[in-house]
Amino acid sequence: MSSTKRDWVPPNSPMFRAAAYDENGRCVASTGPYATRGPAARSRSRIARRGVVVRVETCLPVWAPVPGTEVVR
Repeated sequence: MSSTKRDWVPPNSPMFRAAAYDENGRCVASTGPYATRGPAARSRSRIARRGVVVRVETCLPVWAPVPGTEVVR
């Protein structure tokens, strides 16, 4: 188990990712999503390469349910 604390993010709240774009504006790599901007900014070096621009941007996570774990109310 990890000894670091993970941030809990409520559903449909904005999260952050680092995304690398080529000269045509297409996303060629991304990291995340992260709960805060800091980890997303620190992950920029993993996707930085020649000819791309890396930006930290807001994104919405995909909350896909795991089969068998749906909560019926």
